[in-house]
Amino acid sequence: MSKHNNPPKPLLPYETEIAFHPQESVINTEVTLKPTAGMPFYYASFVGVWVYWMTDLDRVAPHFERPHFKPYVFKDENDNDKALVAINFQTYTDHAGMALGVVNEVEFNICAYPSSDEGRVPMGLSVDQFLMGIDQTKRIGLFRIHVPADNTIAVAAGRAFFGEPKFFAKFAYNVPSLNEPGQTTWDISVFDEHATGTDPVKNKDHLLFNMHVPELNLQPRWANTSPLALYTYVGDIPNGSHWQMLLPMAHYHPLPPDIANALTMEAGDSLVEGMARDIRTLIGDSTAVAVQVFRSSPACIEGGAYDVR
Repeated sequence: MSKHNNPPKPLLPYETEIAFHPQESVINTEVTLKPTAGMPFYYASFVGVWVYWMTDLDRVAPHFERPHFKPYVFKDENDNDKALVAINFQTYTDHAGMALGVVNEVEFNICAYPSSDEGRVPMGLSVDQFLMGIDQTKRIGLFRIHVPADNTIAVAAGRAFFGEPKFFAKFAYNVPSLNEPGQTTWDISVFDEHATGTDPVKNKDHLLFNMHVPELNLQPRWANTSPLALYTYVGDIPNGSHWQMLLPMAHYHPLPPDIANALTMEAGDSLVEGMARDIRTLIGDSTAVAVQVFRSSPACIEGGAYDVR
């Protein structure tokens, strides 16, 4: 038996500043790559947070004037009929040949189902049952009413393939990640394309919304919401698609009062697409009822350098 008692090797000190700058690694700038777009779309990495609020059915009614979709009816704690709305912030990457796509995006949704499937849709689910993935028919999904994104290709593809109400926007955010363990809150501001700064107060005229999700310092349950049904219109054609998330989602419901009260959503004064107006109408100052988080697994992990002397 070895009698060696070797101490751990010391890691090298991590005190350096890294200046981030646009990547300029393409040698031949005259080469234009045009990869063929198609379905399905594969995400290389994905981090997202869903925040849910309940709202009155008459407030969502203007978004369902066409007959193809209906809002799903939930019961609140007082047994009142309510609709469920969600803000989903997502940041993701994709690979396409020599191209690397980086996208920040928000989907503003109303929980709904296709009218043509009404006879097959399970009625009477609670918010918790829906978010935990109890609906095995996967007909109850999210109807997208606004989708700002900061990548023009993603905007064009979303509109072309799914008819998403997608438009170009600007983002300022800091969210939890494995590479920044000290960041425990989700702080997200989304501005219209005319914004020139990232301060939500100074740029309120161009602010769509500012959302703060406090540290979720409680044990989540794990939810199987995949596949998640998503609904929109391509022209006059109502369409649905399924979004496959390849890991369970961290599910926080019901929210403890301290977390629910610390979670804030502020609509800005931007008039673009009517998104800020709809946030005030559908969410206003109501308290969030649930949060879900998804983080894709790292593909590779490199440890820190250590002194081998």
